[in-house]
Amino acid sequence: MDWYYIRGTEQTGPVPDSTLADLALRGEITPETLLWRAGMQDWAPARIAAPELTAAVSAPDGASCATPWSPSRQPWRSS
Repeated sequence: MDWYYIRGTEQTGPVPDSTLADLALRGEITPETLLWRAGMQDWAPARIAAPELTAAVSAPDGASCATPWSPSRQPWRSS
C-alpha cells in the first residue's frame, strides 16, 4: 500500500511500504512525521498511523527492537 508523508512543508509520495521502512531506518521518518494512505480520514503521526514502523526505529537507549518492522507485518491493514 502506498503512503504519503510530510517532509518539511511538502507532501511527498506515494511511496511503498518498503521505501517508508527505509526512510524510517535512515531517520527521515520519525514517530512525529505525518503520514497518510488511502482509507485514512486524515493525516496522522507515524507513531499512530504505522506503530510497528516507529517502534522499530525508536527503541529506547539505542537498543535494537526484538521485532523489526516489516512491510509484510501491517496490523493497520485488515486482511
